[in-house]
Amino acid sequence: MLNNKLMSEKLDIPLTKVRRWAKEFLPPDPRATRRSGYAREFSFNDGFYLFLGGTMVSEFGWTFTEARAALALIWPWLLDHGMVPDIPKTAQRRGIDAEVDKYTALIFHCHARTREISAVEVFGIGSRNEKTATDSTGKRYTRTQVDEIRYFIHGDAEGVVFKILNIWPIFSNFLLGLEQSIFFFTGWKVKFRETAKI
Repeated sequence: MLNNKLMSEKLDIPLTKVRRWAKEFLPPDPRATRRSGYAREFSFNDGFYLFLGGTMVSEFGWTFTEARAALALIWPWLLDHGMVPDIPKTAQRRGIDAEVDKYTALIFHCHARTREISAVEVFGIGSRNEKTATDSTGKRYTRTQVDEIRYFIHGDAEGVVFKILNIWPIFSNFLLGLEQSIFFFTGWKVKFRETAKI
């Protein structure tokens, strides 16, 4: 389990900011009051949820209301595709997703005036195919072809303003900060160590 102090220390985020994020993005904990002396605890998935929401506020300049609306749209997809620390047993990876090596970004299509999200698009990197060829001088070289995969996970009409959330660096930074000294995430130990530096 996590708490505000642990997240602050491990992720190098001011404690006051983590407390604000927890207050804005997680339901209230009736046990955690000033008088009780009880430190609020939450799951690692909940920790990533508020970390992701806080990143939207910090990087996009979104209000907490706007960030909560964005999380409501993308969180079910993240759970279903195992893009969370504790992967649910119900997570599905099939169809086009089976071809994705790594999800790198979520693209929000927003209306310029209202800033309301009209669509969310996912961007992923697929298989890498290496081909050997010869240039005009006769020198052989290897060319790497990367398949890019994009599709909508909400809506299908593009808005005017684009907000790009680089999901993989955020996810791996969250794992890095917490995995160093307390535990290995279920299902992510091997994959995480292979790709964390990307």
